[in-house]
Amino acid sequence: MPLARALRAGGVRCEALAPSKLQRPVGERVKTDARDALHIAKLLRLDEIVTVRVPSESQEAARELVRAREDARRDLMSARHRLGKLLLRRGVAYPGKTAWTRTHHDWLRQQRFELPGLQAAFGLAIEIGDWTRLDGRRVGSHLGLVPTETSSGQSRSQGGLTRTGKTHARRLLVEAAWHHRSRYTPTSPTLRARWAVASPAARERAHHGNLRLHRRWRAFESRGKRKVVANAAVARQRR
Repeated sequence: MPLARALRAGGVRCEALAPSKLQRPVGERVKTDARDALHIAKLLRLDEIVTVRVPSESQEAARELVRAREDARRDLMSARHRLGKLLLRRGVAYPGKTAWTRTHHDWLRQQRFELPGLQAAFGLAIEIGDWTRLDGRRVGSHLGLVPTETSSGQSRSQGGLTRTGKTHARRLLVEAAWHHRSRYTPTSPTLRARWAVASPAARERAHHGNLRLHRRWRAFESRGKRKVVANAAVARQRR
C-alpha cells in the first residue's frame, strides 16, 4: 500500500488488484511471475480487473493498531488458557469466584510446586521423557523432522517434513539447530554458569557435539543447500 500511494502521488496509475477475483484460463497449471504479469496486462487492457481500495496512511495506521491489539489479546488468552490447564493438571484450583482479577494475580504469584521440574524445566527433556526408548536416529522421525516419501517401484520422491509428533519439542530442536550455524561457544554469563556446574565429561561431550553440528552446517552451506533445509537436517542430528 505505501508503494501504491507513492506511485499515485508521482502521477503514475497504480491499481491494487484482488488476487481472488482474477480470472484465469481453465486448466492452467503453470504459474510464474512473467505469466502473471502478462495475464494482468491483458485483463487491464480489457478492463476486467477487480480493484481494491488503497487506504490512506492514517487509515492504514489505525488498521495496524487494531490488528496489533487483536493479536495481543489472542496471545493473552492463549497464555491464560495454558496456565489454567497447567494448574488444573496439578489439582490447583482458585478458591475465589472471578479469575484474572488483581486478587487472582496475587494468588497466582503465591503458587509453588514441590517438584523443581515444574518451576524451571528443560523443555526438550520434559517433552521426550524416556530417552532410552529413542536412539539418535529415531528422534528425528519421532518429532517429524524427516522428509515425506513417496516410493513406487524404482522411483523415489521426497517432499517436506512430516511434522508428526510433539510440536513443542520439534520447535526446540529447530531453534537450537540455528545456533550452530555460527561457531557455538558459551560466551554469555548464563551459559558460562551452566557449564561451570556441569561435570568435565559432560562439558567435553557437549563441546565435541557443538563442533560436529557446526561442521555439518558448514558442509551443507558449501553444497549450496537452502538454509531451512540445512537447519532441519542439523536438527535431526542433535544427539
